[in-house]
Amino acid sequence: MCNTSGFVNAIAFIFGVAAFCCGVQPLAAEDFLVPESQAYRAGLKVQWDTQLPVGGPFKMVDWCFHIDENSSTTYFVVEAGTVREVVSNRQLNPQGQPFGLQGAQEEIEFRRELLTTRLKLRGIEDVEVKVSSYTLPKSVLYSLSSDGVVTAIDADTGNILWDQLIGNIELTVVGLGASNDHVAVVVGSKVYCLNSQDGRTLWSKETVYVPSAPPAVSKTNILVPLGNGRLQSFLIEDQGYGSNTFFASGFATARPLVTGPRVAWTTDSGQLNLATPIGSKAVSFRLNASDGIVSSPTAVGNRVYAASLDGFVYCIDQEKGRLVWEVTTGSGIVQSPVPIGQFLYVVSNADQLFKIESETGRFSENWDTPVEGIHHFLSATKKSIFALGNKNRLHVIDKSSGKFISSIPVGKVDRVLTNYQTDRIYLAANSGLIQCVREASSENPIFHNRDPQSASNAGGATESGPEGVDPFAVDGGDDPFATAGDDPFSTGDSDPFATDDDDTSDTPGPDDDDDGNPFN
Repeated sequence: MCNTSGFVNAIAFIFGVAAFCCGVQPLAAEDFLVPESQAYRAGLKVQWDTQLPVGGPFKMVDWCFHIDENSSTTYFVVEAGTVREVVSNRQLNPQGQPFGLQGAQEEIEFRRELLTTRLKLRGIEDVEVKVSSYTLPKSVLYSLSSDGVVTAIDADTGNILWDQLIGNIELTVVGLGASNDHVAVVVGSKVYCLNSQDGRTLWSKETVYVPSAPPAVSKTNILVPLGNGRLQSFLIEDQGYGSNTFFASGFATARPLVTGPRVAWTTDSGQLNLATPIGSKAVSFRLNASDGIVSSPTAVGNRVYAASLDGFVYCIDQEKGRLVWEVTTGSGIVQSPVPIGQFLYVVSNADQLFKIESETGRFSENWDTPVEGIHHFLSATKKSIFALGNKNRLHVIDKSSGKFISSIPVGKVDRVLTNYQTDRIYLAANSGLIQCVREASSENPIFHNRDPQSASNAGGATESGPEGVDPFAVDGGDDPFATAGDDPFSTGDSDPFATDDDDTSDTPGPDDDDDGNPFN
């Protein structure tokens, strides 16, 4: 019979030594945003917690989540009883270099031998020490602190992949954005382009006006919102030279959205703007809402969604350049609409969560009324929604009926990441503590809103497609945004967003209406 007390003590000793050697201070129970005991009551599990290198007067100011559909991460796992340790091929070794596949295998084998030896020394021989592996699309959380430190974190394990100090510590830190290959950081009036693999700064350039919101990054461009509502586009391959500025009015307060070859951004004057950074020099479509739009737009496929301070939710067909539908919630909205599957989830300033059919704009028939007392949408599984509500409580809500399943108190949460890409919950404190929480039964993440026609060998379930069909493969390595036989960046007649405007100046001429909207 297994000596349970001895097993627990052995495990505590082993991982206590590991924490000491790594310089990691164990967190007290009250420091956790979601204590494990509380998570268990709601059918949840804390996947990981990580303390960023933030201290003193500095705090976390921005973060973003990026999934690289063309790359994968392989994780090696050693398990014994309830103890589970994970090493990935992207994790850093003691020399500060990624383990790689062979190095990660050797590391997990070393940990298996160490754990087995410690158990034997404690007289515990009937607990199996198992080693396994799994592969997922490369998923990274990028964070930025007020002292200019950028940190890349493995989104499945919480391991820090790299961190870099960027810019002048005396300047205002604005925000960051990421693509598969690059990370953009805006500090003061300068934008920095980093290599996403190791955080090396590739180049930096000054903006033409004061930046007002975090940047976005496409395959080809870094896109920085400016305080005059405009959007400055920097071509990555040209080291930021030859930038172009798209005109808009108002003040941009949210990160732009890269959707295929296009970019969408919003301003507090009520504008939702669409432009094509490559092949176009003017705004291609502009929606003018009755009130400001202060949150980032979201998108699935050809549909772009935005919400305004007057309570309206808008759906735009970005290829045809037209408004598809609009609907009002009756209260102002400052959070981004959340598209998952066939529905759009919207949290209003009245602390109400609405479920809207994304194709038609009709409120879901299954939800008789909006769910009350909701501050933030967090994430969702196939059957449940996770949200932060009144009195600092984390709610689990039935996806089909809108009824509360369970509710638990959480610690002081300063930042939430509205996650409509996977089912993981990401919470953070200004002190730099980040926690990832998941449904207890969901060991591997579920990926939402992925085209089941796109297949890859990376693991992970997808909600929008059949089980076991991986959503990330791109046949032959082709661009997943390309259309058959066409250059997705072409400015020919087949592109509904093409313009004849060849003016690259940042200042409009006397005949320029400062709009560039062919639909006016």
